[in-house]
Amino acid sequence: MSLRELLSVILLIPTVTLGVSTAMVTEAFTRVTTCDDFTTSLSVTVLTQTECAVACAGQDWCKSFSVTTKVPRLCYLHDAYLKTGVCEGQHRHYNDMNNPCFHGGDYDVSNRTCICYGGYVGDYCERLMQDCSEGNLYSYYVNQKGNFLCHPNGAPKPIKVHCNMEFGGRTVLTTQTSGKENFTRTWEEYKTGFGSLSGDHWLGNDNVHYITSGRSQNLIVELWTPGTDIVHILAQRFYRDFLVGPEVDDYVMTFSSSSPNTEWVQSPAGCFVNATPFSTPDVDRSSGAAGLTQSGFWHANPPACNPTGQLRPTDISWGGDKTDVFWQDGIGGDAVTKICLYIIYESC
Repeated sequence: MSLRELLSVILLIPTVTLGVSTAMVTEAFTRVTTCDDFTTSLSVTVLTQTECAVACAGQDWCKSFSVTTKVPRLCYLHDAYLKTGVCEGQHRHYNDMNNPCFHGGDYDVSNRTCICYGGYVGDYCERLMQDCSEGNLYSYYVNQKGNFLCHPNGAPKPIKVHCNMEFGGRTVLTTQTSGKENFTRTWEEYKTGFGSLSGDHWLGNDNVHYITSGRSQNLIVELWTPGTDIVHILAQRFYRDFLVGPEVDDYVMTFSSSSPNTEWVQSPAGCFVNATPFSTPDVDRSSGAAGLTQSGFWHANPPACNPTGQLRPTDISWGGDKTDVFWQDGIGGDAVTKICLYIIYESC
């Protein structure tokens, strides 16, 4: 703490509160400037600024106080934190440093609520969100894109994920935009995840299992193709009730139904086969499809798509190489120049 910050803090040690018997009072207050109308609070006359702080510390309900800078000093006690402003006037103002918000949250004194960060939610930032869809329900996360912590029901520990807090709040399962990340990986690497959460990556099969098992989820496959405008470029397919089992069941993937998003010109056909186990080149449960695609996924045989192949973002059309990222039917033979798979709680 700097000297300036130290001088702006009042630290009280065992002392005597105003009008009450001797009590153990350990309290810290930090000075703020405010434009709040604090004069509606009851006031008492005090000799010093510290005496006003002692009075506040002696009341469980007191969150802040204001005191005049000139004699006679009037002391105002407040039951809420003062909001920072630039209207100093003839008073000095202090907030109790015992912030009610956990995990680094900020107290919004205007609404008497906590503003949380990093994936924490709740009235006092006391817990982590289950997934990005839950985070999207809180105004302080809306429209954010970034890395957050979540803790799905049943997961043994928090999971770091990349969230797109738009359109219902999406948890990124995998994305490829640059073509620079190698997706020819082992079973163990797909299990734990790889790549950069802020860029091309695979979230990890254990993590996907916990997120989809925690509560009912859907999957959105989003393909970008070399069209002339967004209506022709973007293609999406929805998979409802998307669920991935544990490793002991080979991370088997199930869903109840699927359909394309008809808002776009492109209509990618169904590629996933229900109740398909996960496969990688070194642990192949696909009767050879993982060897053909040289990637890990819930591959059917023969593969009709390869979401984890080699991305070629400058190609115009797909040349037939099944080690590339491709979607065989429904996009007119176009190359896939970007692909994202999102997990979302909200109904498709």
